[in-house]
Amino acid sequence: MNKRIMKQTAITLVVLFLFYSAPAQAQDSGALVIITRAATLTSRVAPAENFTGMARVQVLFDTTAMTRAYGVSVSFEAGARTAWHAHPRGQVLIVTGGVGRVQRWGAPIDEIRQGDVVRIPPNVKHWHGAAPTTAMTHISIIEHYDGTGANWMEKVSDAQYDKPVRVPETPPNELVEAITHLAFYAGWPNAITAVTVAREVFAGAPR
Repeated sequence: MNKRIMKQTAITLVVLFLFYSAPAQAQDSGALVIITRAATLTSRVAPAENFTGMARVQVLFDTTAMTRAYGVSVSFEAGARTAWHAHPRGQVLIVTGGVGRVQRWGAPIDEIRQGDVVRIPPNVKHWHGAAPTTAMTHISIIEHYDGTGANWMEKVSDAQYDKPVRVPETPPNELVEAITHLAFYAGWPNAITAVTVAREVFAGAPR
């Protein structure tokens, strides 16, 4: 009796497993990996009402029925930047080329470089763009919230853009490499003198 009940239970479990797993397997087998080829991506000039200077926007991927995130690549010419704005669900910037700037309202301007990743919290007023003499390109990833990806505000004035910038510290390995090269070409006494002068200059630089 017990064996018969166990056998029936086992058969029932197998049938249930096949019943519920079959649709998932069928769906997975029909799912497609979507590849958007680089040659098919096009760019457009960024809207003048939301940008200062020349910038171009290239849509990398858009929202779908299942996702809210979309990604664009934005290329800023030297001196170009966004207006002040905020994102309901925040933003991630990935710098892919050049040197740029980013600033949160009420905070100093930070320099950003190729390879840097910037996370901006939801509803934080900020701007980002290129350095005055260097172009910059970044990937921007944003999520829609109630149909809105960004809330645009006033433009960044020249006075705001020209404020002092916090430059990231040189990593120790790069600093050692620079000193080594300097010593090789100019000698250790001159290298030490140059480092001393540089430290005095950086110590007196505005922060």
